[in-house]
Amino acid sequence: MFCNVCGAAYAAGASKCAACGAALTSTTPTSPSGYPLAGLGGRFVAVILDTILGVVFYAMAGTWAAARWGGTTSAGFSLEGTPALVAIIATLLFGFFYYWLCEGIFGTTLGKSILGMAVRRKDGGGCTLASSLVRNLLRVIDGFAVYVVGFLVAIFSKSRQRLGDHVARTVVVLPGIGIPARLALALVWVVLCGGGLMASYLLHQSALSQ
Repeated sequence: MFCNVCGAAYAAGASKCAACGAALTSTTPTSPSGYPLAGLGGRFVAVILDTILGVVFYAMAGTWAAARWGGTTSAGFSLEGTPALVAIIATLLFGFFYYWLCEGIFGTTLGKSILGMAVRRKDGGGCTLASSLVRNLLRVIDGFAVYVVGFLVAIFSKSRQRLGDHVARTVVVLPGIGIPARLALALVWVVLCGGGLMASYLLHQSALSQ
């Protein structure tokens, strides 16, 4: 049996998880492979964390494009013309490759790993690049209206699968990532966000001084 909060295994009869201290129940939903399923609320938080990384990348790309082709303003950069087009295309590509490669190679994104989650195939095997490609191509549909489509599909799915998961035959589970590892990954997330914002600021100041 597994903790529904952190995914750590626990002995029958235990009342609290030894890893995270959460109260344990005997009704923890599990995937067909035996891993505890990740909750939809936690998955949404993971999306927010990963989206923030995308926003930071957009700020960097937009600032660089404005400095390169013009459009730098006192408050940032122009949202019209070439700088905006370059920033939007670069950010969309970044988001796609980020989700596809992270889930296809590591089985998780930074946001998911901080929440202790991972993507696996329904048979229990690790997520492959092919499965991740299908799963993330369909994110275009699942993510419509701030993931309303994905939420509605997942909430009526026994294994909490959104459309992309159904087609790719994947599930989002709690594989038991330890608290220290999750804290370290959270620190990496903070460093990446802070570093990206600092890089954007320095690019902006450099462009203004020219």
